[in-house]
Amino acid sequence: EFSIRSPNFVGSPVLQISNATLTVCDDFEGGSLTFRVLSSVLPPQDNFIVYVDGTVAAQITDVKEYTEVQLALSSGPHIVDFSYRYNLFSLDPLPTVPPEILGAVWLDSVSLGNVFPPGSKAPTLPPATDAPII
Repeated sequence: EFSIRSPNFVGSPVLQISNATLTVCDDFEGGSLTFRVLSSVLPPQDNFIVYVDGTVAAQITDVKEYTEVQLALSSGPHIVDFSYRYNLFSLDPLPTVPPEILGAVWLDSVSLGNVFPPGSKAPTLPPATDAPII
């Protein structure tokens, strides 16, 4: 399995932010955004926030096993930011965290429901060839 992992900002005396952004197209008919996350973070050290169109949709901390999260999205375009933040208040030094907190977030299995209009078929890929793609 492959996951997106937050970067290692350990030791930074100031706030550090890393985002992964999902852009949802204009013709999206609404549905659920589903993803799995392991968020072994704890404020004020670090935090994981999901923003939908600039508004906090979820804040996920101290999750030690992959957990499925589902968010409802209305029809139309959306910008979803999966945001890892380190040293939230620019503290130097940061307080210590419990040893079971890994200080990282793993994001996996992101899917968007109702991507295709009713009655349509999902696109299929052409057969694989050895021809170069130009």
